[in-house]
Amino acid sequence: MDRASSVSTRDLVLPRHPRAAAATRRAVAALLPDCSDIVDLGQLLVTETVSNAVRHTGSNHVVVRIAVSASGELYCAVFDTAPDLPTPGSYSPHQPGLSAESGRGLFLLDSLSQAWGCEQERHGKWVWFRLSPQSQPTESADSDTPAYADALTAA
Repeated sequence: MDRASSVSTRDLVLPRHPRAAAATRRAVAALLPDCSDIVDLGQLLVTETVSNAVRHTGSNHVVVRIAVSASGELYCAVFDTAPDLPTPGSYSPHQPGLSAESGRGLFLLDSLSQAWGCEQERHGKWVWFRLSPQSQPTESADSDTPAYADALTAA
């Protein structure tokens, strides 16, 4: 495999526990280059997606798949067994009170990632996002996933 198409990946099966987000943040930091401008943002968004999965899954664990391309693009997918799919626009950033500790995850995904979406499976769903170094977030949650992402979320 040539360097231009190489992808570093990490699969995590984590207990349904609030500390799962911390383990995932460490994995994101370990896979991204130290000089990457998306480490902090990737850690924030993976915290949101894993926290949502921990909160909503009926399983004792959540599955996280992280991939970083040779160009530094981050793709993260989180699986949980909750049947409901989040959808763009199904949230309101003004809904949570100012002191609320939750209710902003989808708003952050939509505002800060290049793309995000979800894929329903027989026993749950994958929620994924993509970040690219030194690029601006887009509004499109309907953007295609990278070619390697399909293999990562395959059952």
